[in-house]
Amino acid sequence: MDPRGGESMTVIRAQALENAGRVISDAAAIFSKLTPRESAQRIWTPGGLSLDELTDRITASRAAWEGSDTLALD
Repeated sequence: MDPRGGESMTVIRAQALENAGRVISDAAAIFSKLTPRESAQRIWTPGGLSLDELTDRITASRAAWEGSDTLALD
């Protein structure tokens, strides 16, 4: 057995990636049903971008996403 983890680390990593994919997919499903403003209100944090800036970025990201087969990330 490899003391650094070897095969067991590969399994743990694969499971972690699968779990992360599920979380991201679930979040995307929730946010896709919200307006850009509602999405901005959910992700806004003090000291970060304003609600208007977040709303604009979400709107632009969704516009770029429409008709595309890749996720638009800025």
